[in-house]
Amino acid sequence: MNSEMDENLSIFISEGNELLEDMESALLDLESNPNDSESMNRVFRAAHTIKGNAGLFGYDQIIDFTHIMESLLVEVRNGIVPITSDLVSLFMRSKDIITSMMDSLVGSGEVDQNDLDEATKLLEHYLADPHAAALAANPCDEDGSATQVETPTGIFTINLKLGTETFRQGFSIKAIFRELNELGVITSANLFMPDIPKLDEIDPESCHLSWLLLLESSCQKQAIADIFEFMDDCEFHILSPESKTEEYKKIISLLPNGEAVIGQILVTSGALTEKELQTALDRQKETGSRTGDILVEQGDVQPEVLESAIAKQQQTRAASSQSIEFLRVNASKLDTLINLVGELVINGERVSGLTENIDDDKLAEAVTEMNETLEEMRETALGLRIVPIDGVFKRFNRTVRDTSNELGKQINFEISGGETELDKTVAEKITDPLTHLIRNAIDHGIEKPSERELNNKPPEGHVALSAYHETGSIVIKVSDDGKGLNKEKISNKAIERGLIKQNDKLSDSEIYNLIFEPGFSTAEQVSNISGRGVGMDVVKRNIESLRGNINVESEEGIGTNVIIQLPLTLAIIDGFLICTENEDFVIPLDMVVECLRLTKEQTKEMEKHNYINLRGEVLPLIDLKKHFCLPKTLENEPETKNVIVVQHSGKKTGLLVDSLHGEVQTVIKPLGKIFQNLKGFSGFTILGSGNVSMIIDVSSLITDASEKQRDSFMNQPHGQNSNETISSESAEI
Repeated sequence: MNSEMDENLSIFISEGNELLEDMESALLDLESNPNDSESMNRVFRAAHTIKGNAGLFGYDQIIDFTHIMESLLVEVRNGIVPITSDLVSLFMRSKDIITSMMDSLVGSGEVDQNDLDEATKLLEHYLADPHAAALAANPCDEDGSATQVETPTGIFTINLKLGTETFRQGFSIKAIFRELNELGVITSANLFMPDIPKLDEIDPESCHLSWLLLLESSCQKQAIADIFEFMDDCEFHILSPESKTEEYKKIISLLPNGEAVIGQILVTSGALTEKELQTALDRQKETGSRTGDILVEQGDVQPEVLESAIAKQQQTRAASSQSIEFLRVNASKLDTLINLVGELVINGERVSGLTENIDDDKLAEAVTEMNETLEEMRETALGLRIVPIDGVFKRFNRTVRDTSNELGKQINFEISGGETELDKTVAEKITDPLTHLIRNAIDHGIEKPSERELNNKPPEGHVALSAYHETGSIVIKVSDDGKGLNKEKISNKAIERGLIKQNDKLSDSEIYNLIFEPGFSTAEQVSNISGRGVGMDVVKRNIESLRGNINVESEEGIGTNVIIQLPLTLAIIDGFLICTENEDFVIPLDMVVECLRLTKEQTKEMEKHNYINLRGEVLPLIDLKKHFCLPKTLENEPETKNVIVVQHSGKKTGLLVDSLHGEVQTVIKPLGKIFQNLKGFSGFTILGSGNVSMIIDVSSLITDASEKQRDSFMNQPHGQNSNETISSESAEI
């Protein structure tokens, strides 16, 4: 396969996956609101687009299967086959099969032939016996007959002019006629070849054909238009003799914002023929009158229809003035760009460092301008990879539907904060952990309807997925109003497995976090969804691999919150450079609140306790040199102490350091396999001086320091230093 074909296949699969995601979302909307015509159209467009794209590449298996699915969708859209939960499930299953077909094209999976055959038979069954499907869903009249919507048969006039590129684009005239015949009967077909060139100028791959067709059918006009949806190089319009003024007005209002010429809007809507338009244009040249006035005067269109076309023209012009062009770019190219920008940032810092001691105003000015440009370039490059999390969140509607149906539970699923943005890499890697958490919430958290009613709860459980920004991070929360976590049960299981001792005193948070231990499970029954103790440790490991953290809050009988905190980007950040014992460290600038220089009184207080009084508030302190066990490099301790105040999850903590060096652009480098489990760090960076500096993970640092402090307190002899005991607890980090 050549590189051009590889690229085309990649585009086909990428676009196909986007369409399938939209199809799934629309199907879920249809299940809750069967009369939602827009959702119905979204499902149909997705299937039709995938079939058309597959036709360009000759993927027959996808073409054949989506064609059957599309045919059934036409019946559904025409009101012949009713929308039921079983039918939605079948379409969902069909969507999954199409996904596996596309995966098989790149060797990342294979199609289950038995599943494909069974789904095909089910689709064909609905097509072969729509009356039976209608009987199953529609109530019967008094005489026992089912209520059905009768669609009258009409004669459609189709003017079709194929473009010269039709054959090169892979379209078949035979296929067009076959699809039209599936909608009804072609009663007349007149072929025209007005633009055919001379014999010695003919290109056998070019098309110069036009038709005037009469189609007798009970289908909707849109079903005919959909056949030509991907034939960008052709012109067509469809006219039904039964069409009335109000129908034309509605059709015009639903037209996409494309053509801004009145005549073409009317032709596209079917309210006017090309010949009628041409006659009006010829007359306009003679009289100078407006086209619309001439059309009304000739009796070709009604004044109300013309007004609708004028309104559509104004709408189109307004939309075109605000249109934004999008360009599809390979994600790997964006990654390469950001890596190169990162190297530029590092070299920019080096240049700044080299010129600090050079007394040259022009050089200093040039370096300043260069750094400003680099910062703007950095923000622009990172912005290319920032996406709203809504695309990830919407996938879980299907997860909730399938899981709740499997478990026989009623779930009200709520999504909020979908507009919150984060790095595309983070968004892609968070999907699996969230899937596990949501399934766990439904399986372990939400009770059966009968059990909920006994506890004075509504039978329908509530699961919520939300996101918001907080101090340079994105916080994702999975909540449920289920039975909550049983602390005693978790503790007993942990003691049984040797994770804790009988006399260990743990906080609620520490008890809840035991569920993230490998193989830990309190489930009494193993199900297809959970209960094997496999998964929660993987969830935590995946979150931590993204430099994030995960915590649990729960109240028995009320519900559970699982809170995930992740960085907005994994590439380049604004940092704050500090130094202690001649070792440089970088702290994410978004987490820095302020910098302090301790007074003598505060220094004495700090040496006695692990906190200081900061404007009436207790500020816990972490001495970095002690925490990281740094070897002493300074002969004399500095007379003054510096503290950098950071904030995490709404709580402030002070980091005790030797010196503060200010803001620095920081390119995040991964720690690698050897140091990946090193606590307190999220990566490293290269400074302008060429030195390597560790990047502090504030969340991990505070958690680790808190655990060390608690262990130290627990190891003290009972009753020793009771006054200091109170201080330690009050200043606990």
